[in-house]
Amino acid sequence: MIIKHILHGLAMRATLVVALSMVCARTAVGQAPPADSLEQWVRRGYVLGTPESRIIWRELGWNGVGFGFRTFAARLPATDSSFTQSVGQFNSALDYYRLYLNDLQTKVEGDVGLAWGVHTEVFQVKGQAPESVRVRFTNTLRWDGRAWRNLMYHRDAQSFHANGRYVRNP
Repeated sequence: MIIKHILHGLAMRATLVVALSMVCARTAVGQAPPADSLEQWVRRGYVLGTPESRIIWRELGWNGVGFGFRTFAARLPATDSSFTQSVGQFNSALDYYRLYLNDLQTKVEGDVGLAWGVHTEVFQVKGQAPESVRVRFTNTLRWDGRAWRNLMYHRDAQSFHANGRYVRNP
């Protein structure tokens, strides 16, 4: 009987230790992000050429499921090697590429963040005329306690009149 009580006490303590460790781990991971961290993080991604911008763009445009504007099909999350290969192929086809953030809005509720806005890509494919494309974007992200992780994204590049209305393509 005494052994049964000892074992029961040990089991209860072990359960308590496991439960407390799960609560503490969840608290650490579930900590709310700083209020302006999402906006600052996205803006840093638009400073091209920095190691951090590459990490941010990998997260914004290649992690999670999403639609880019250059292909119709959805993209699945990329591996590090497929991301590096795709960026290398893209860059090798261009004479130059510039990216400008025109408008950014963010909203954070708990550990979920939304980022949306417009950016302009200015580039020239080798042997082609220069191009400028205004791109609307939306990202849905989750704060993991240390960094923002992309869940889903969408980009589109449609023509708009100066008044912001869609240009019909008959």
